[in-house]
Amino acid sequence: MLRKAAGNLFLLGYFIVIILFLAASFTTYVNPAHWWHVGFIGLLFPYLLLVLVVCTVICLFVKVRFAIFGLIALVVSYKNIGSLVALRPAAEFQVSKNREHLRVMTWNVRRFTPYYSDFFDPKNNNLNAIVEEVKRYDPDIICFQEFYTSTKKSRNLDLFQEMGYQYYSFALLRTGNSTSNSGTIILSKYPIIKSYFLDMPKKVSTNAEDPVAADIVIGEDTVRVGTFHMQSYGFMQHDYQDLARIKNQADTGLKASKNIYRKMRYAFELRGIQADIIDEKMSASRYPVMLCGDLNDVPSSYSYVTIRGNRKDAFLEKGSGLGKTFTSGRSSFLTWLPTLRIDYIFVDPGIEVVQFRPVTRQLSDHRGLITDVILPKK
Repeated sequence: MLRKAAGNLFLLGYFIVIILFLAASFTTYVNPAHWWHVGFIGLLFPYLLLVLVVCTVICLFVKVRFAIFGLIALVVSYKNIGSLVALRPAAEFQVSKNREHLRVMTWNVRRFTPYYSDFFDPKNNNLNAIVEEVKRYDPDIICFQEFYTSTKKSRNLDLFQEMGYQYYSFALLRTGNSTSNSGTIILSKYPIIKSYFLDMPKKVSTNAEDPVAADIVIGEDTVRVGTFHMQSYGFMQHDYQDLARIKNQADTGLKASKNIYRKMRYAFELRGIQADIIDEKMSASRYPVMLCGDLNDVPSSYSYVTIRGNRKDAFLEKGSGLGKTFTSGRSSFLTWLPTLRIDYIFVDPGIEVVQFRPVTRQLSDHRGLITDVILPKK
């Protein structure tokens, strides 16, 4: 009797997991600007996948006829699963460049604030360490997010120009600060013939940076490169403390949970709007497109599916594993999470991805990404 009740309870839990898993799979097609709840469900997708796989394996030995439902759910969600993990062993990255390849780097450098530091201080920065990494890989095109430079000396920008990046498109963050500039920037060794500044609606641009795109001439080819830094959750130091309270079940008054919940809801809604704007603007290009940046969202999200479209994800093409790109220096909980792949390089189907790797040094809370590609032949 007890065994039968336990079996029935297991099946009930199994079917609940299947329903939640399918719901998380289909959230990628629902715009959180209208249905913000789906953003929370999408974050659970990797963990629901793990639970579903374990339960389905158990079913194969205990209730074999019911395992078919779990297998069907996994097959239906193959695209989401395929976006989550690159099932291949890590390949060696050839640092020396092939002249026939184009090397592209994207990196949220956090205004050159050291990983271990909580607050921005222009006198305490890791600019030189990041420059060392740029020199090591020698990319042809760099997309930086949270790029900082002084308006008086412009030292940071001048430094990269001295390194050969003579052409740039810089979308300044509208902060009202007259002594510094910060925002998304495209730096190129090749000529930029036209720049595009994708202004976001004013209500969308809080804690985000306007995207910028540039048409870059590479030999006889022209490619449109875009970079973005989409709405973050805007967590401050006290929010990370709230996350620790929730994790340790010390949030007895639910105040911390409500604060985190409100900020996450706001970010989900705004990223839905931003994703639609970026997709519309970049899809109108008559040149091959490369989109790089900090999406602040995971592969099981509307933002990822919308901006990627039919493009290739460089990590999935040549990367390995889960590809985590964000590691918080202020929250042990976010440091532990293995599924925070929120930085990406997307390229049009006609562009061949040759190799890919993340920057190995932890200089920002985001990993820099590097890829070599071959542009389509005319």
